[in-house]
Amino acid sequence: MHTNFMGKEKVFRRNNSFWPFFGVRRNYKPLLGFSLVELLVVVAIIGLLAGILVTLISPVTQLRRGRDTQRKSDLSRIQSAIEIFRADLSAYPSTLPGCSLSLIGGAPANTYMTQVPCDPLSPPTVYLYSANATSTTYCLRACLEDTSDQGRDSSNNFTPCQGVAIAACPAGKVSYTVQNP
Repeated sequence: MHTNFMGKEKVFRRNNSFWPFFGVRRNYKPLLGFSLVELLVVVAIIGLLAGILVTLISPVTQLRRGRDTQRKSDLSRIQSAIEIFRADLSAYPSTLPGCSLSLIGGAPANTYMTQVPCDPLSPPTVYLYSANATSTTYCLRACLEDTSDQGRDSSNNFTPCQGVAIAACPAGKVSYTVQNP
């Protein structure tokens, strides 16, 4: 008799417990994971956001701008080396050495630039350089890919140097020219 009373009381407690009010159920197995529809919706949203982001960032344009920035930096470095060359030898170099070669001058050979930088898009291409016949003025030009660049020449392939002829940039590119100060 004692056993029956204990069993009935247990049943009574289980059925009248306060735990079901808090969402806790015994012998309840929750469903684990996501349905296929939920996964497809999430993948579609991520794909849409990625597509919008790629369109806004435009990696091709960013790469062009990066190469143009490298070109401007290279011209600045070359210009500094050429100005030091002139300060030592009282004249600008008549030609610029090829890519990855050294800019050397003077009777005891001085190295003014250990490696002349190359165009970042086509490594064997050197920047356009020209000096006048007396080596008193020069023009140094790079051809930029970003046609909307703020630092480009006011008129494409315009030669601001006095009496110095320099090659033009190909179609689809704009010129960026530096000259002696």
